[in-house]
Amino acid sequence: KQPQKAVTLYRQVIAGDRENVAAWQGLVEAEHAVGNDLEALATFDTMPAASQAAAMRDGGFDVTMASVYQAEKKLDAAQDVLQKAVTEQASAGQKPSSAMETKLADIYVERGTPQLAYPIYKQVVSENPDRADAWAGLFSTLHLAGHDNDAVSLLPSIPTAVRAKLETNAGYLQTMASVY
Repeated sequence: KQPQKAVTLYRQVIAGDRENVAAWQGLVEAEHAVGNDLEALATFDTMPAASQAAAMRDGGFDVTMASVYQAEKKLDAAQDVLQKAVTEQASAGQKPSSAMETKLADIYVERGTPQLAYPIYKQVVSENPDRADAWAGLFSTLHLAGHDNDAVSLLPSIPTAVRAKLETNAGYLQTMASVY
C-alpha cells in the first residue's frame, strides 16, 4: 500500500466533490496511516457537517478516529467517540465490532482504568479467540491488576496461531516478562 499516494488522490476527489463521504474517510485513514494525525484531525474538522455525521455512523471509521485521537493523546475524545458508537449500535440492536470493543479497552488501559478494560478483553477473546490484540490486552490488564498467576494459567488457552503472533508483539512479551 502507498498511503501517501492515497492522500494525494483523495484530496483530488474531494476537490471535485466535497460531499463524498468515502473520500473524506479515506483521506483521514490515509493521513493516519502515514502518521499525520494532526493533519487527520484537521481534515476531520473541515469535513462538511453532513459528511462528518455520515462518516461517524461507520463503526470502522469510529475506530480510526479513536486511533487518531489516541495517537495525539486526546484520550477523552477517543473514549467519547467509541462510547457513543457502542451506545448507538446497542440502541439499534447491533453488537459492536470486536475491533471497536478492543480499541475502547485499549483506551481504558491507557487512561489507567484496566478494571474497565478487563471484562471487554475477556469477552472479545471468548467470542473471537483469534484476536491477538485482545489477548495481549487481557494479559496486560491481569498483570496491571496484580493477577499474574491468572495470566500464567490462561497461557494454555491461547490458540497456536495467536500465540505465534503474540511472540512477535513487544508489548505482550514485556508484559509476560513482568508476569514471570
